[in-house]
Amino acid sequence: MVLDAAWGDNGPGWQVLHLRDQTVLRGIKPDWQAIGEAKYGVVAACAEGNETQFELRAFAGGGQGYEDPVTGSLNASIAQWLIERGIAPSRYLASQGAALGRDGRIVVESEGNTIWIGGSVTPRITGTISI
Repeated sequence: MVLDAAWGDNGPGWQVLHLRDQTVLRGIKPDWQAIGEAKYGVVAACAEGNETQFELRAFAGGGQGYEDPVTGSLNASIAQWLIERGIAPSRYLASQGAALGRDGRIVVESEGNTIWIGGSVTPRITGTISI
């Protein structure tokens, strides 16, 4: 089920797994106790004809543990890894958050040694902090 593994680190360090397909990715049930304090990212190619080329999930330990619906640092780390290996094109659309009932879309683009991560957001809170 695991095609490859790597360490992705552009700030937060991620243990990354490239999985065989979306079915395997979507079937993951995290064992938060086993994850401990680690951060795991998983990626799988999407089926042909899908709007997105890759789907990701991000699991972070620490206390109770949680799954992040959209993770910029993980998407950037995985993009660098997949593009360098010739698995992903220099520009693609990824999805994240489906397992949480979210529909995150992440635009990924490589320009030379720079990886750009973008997309649309829905603000949930705004404000100002005075220090």
